[in-house]
This record gives sequence, C-alpha cells and structure tokens, in this order.
Amino acid sequence: MNVALVLAAGMGRRMGTEIPKQFLHVGGKPILAYTLEVFQHHPEIDAIYVVCPEESRDTVWEIVRDYEISKLQKVLPGGATRRESSYQGVEALAEVCAAEDVVLIHDGVRPNITPATVSANIAMAKSKGACVTAEKTVDTIVISSDGENLASIPPRKFLWNVQTPQSFRYGVIHKAHLFYENALSKEAADVPEITDDTGLVLYMEECLPEGQQVGICPGNPGNLKVTNRSDLRILLSILQSEEEASQTGDLR
Repeated sequence: MNVALVLAAGMGRRMGTEIPKQFLHVGGKPILAYTLEVFQHHPEIDAIYVVCPEESRDTVWEIVRDYEISKLQKVLPGGATRRESSYQGVEALAEVCAAEDVVLIHDGVRPNITPATVSANIAMAKSKGACVTAEKTVDTIVISSDGENLASIPPRKFLWNVQTPQSFRYGVIHKAHLFYENALSKEAADVPEITDDTGLVLYMEECLPEGQQVGICPGNPGNLKVTNRSDLRILLSILQSEEEASQTGDLR
C-alpha cells in the first residue's frame, strides 16, 4: 500500500492572512484542493491522510466533499511544529500500514507536485527505504553563525534545495520518529532540533537497511512551497500556463 500523508497544519503567519494559507483560493480553488487532487488521481496512491489545525478539520472535510477526494481516510489534528504534525500522522498510520508499505509525506502547500515525482518517490522508497525530493541549488549559499557576518561558503556542487514528498517504507519512518521521541523524553542536551523527516532518519542511521542511504529523488522548480504573497502570484501564473497548455494540446 502507498499512502500520502499531507501536512496542512501550518498557520501561515508569514503570509499575513486571516486564514491558514493552505485554505486560500488561487484560481478559484483552495491550495490544499490542488494538492489532494494530485494524490487522488494518481493510480499508485491507495489512501490519503491529512494533518491540519484542530479548528480546521471541518474545512478539510468540506474540501474533500467539494472536490471528491474519495481516497481521504482521516483528518488528524496537528502538533505545534511540522515534526510533531508528521509524528501524529505517522502514528495514526500504524493502524493500516505494514512495515514495507510506502508513506509519502508532503507539504499541503506544495500543490504543483507532478504525478511523475509521486511515482519516482514510490519507486525509490521501495528500493532504498527512504528518499527526499530535492533540486540542485543554483544559488551560492553562505553560512553565518550570528545572522550578521559571513562565516563560510560551502561548495555549491554539494548543495540541494529540499522539497517534498519525503518518502519512506513505513517501518523506517515510524522507527525514526519513535527513536527521536524517546530521545526528547530523556531531555538530553545533545538532542538536535530536527525539522523534517529525512533528518530523523539520518539522526538514527540504523533505521535503514545496512548499506543503504537516503536517496535523492529529482525535484523541479514548479514544485514550490507557498510561503508568502509573491508565491501566490507565481502559483497562479503556473496554473494559468498549464490551463493554456491543456487547451492548446501543448503539454511539453
């Protein structure tokens, strides 16, 4: 079984709107609806779980009804951080997932994911146990320890911009979350703050089969994460271009 775990629990404070950004309408449709439709129509996805703010669960179910997302199985309350929301979803999947099933953890505000990226994630998660969607950076990245002064410039050839999905065999990501939760419960001073799921797997290296590493699944520039108002304009432009292409038959 392949399950899409869609994280839509952010409050969108950087967007500066009254409602969370995943529920904003772009091109006449909620951003989250676009995201859910990709997984709904993908033949390899068997089920969808959504994590959202407690007070937004009814809104998610309205989107599910309005856009006929029949694969949606559960809407779960999110945590205080992305990592906690992911943990909520992964724990809930224990009811239905076997260790070898694949879980694709995806940002609800990345609505322009392609079916090809979904398929590639499923294949790589099955073969490697874990993978991250990422694109080679085209910018020079600098490191600053104090936010005011430049400390170093890492070689660009080694740097990738992380996207989602981040995909795993269920046994791998469940074990990684439990290991991290246990480390936090001990209140050890050396437990790092981890913000995404592949970070958890790297933190507990023995999660993966011997000799395996987290794979990189190629992303693309269109798989943007809607974070601020300028991203809304970019998303609308992408959607309009795709609509024009579908009308003319030019789907290159």
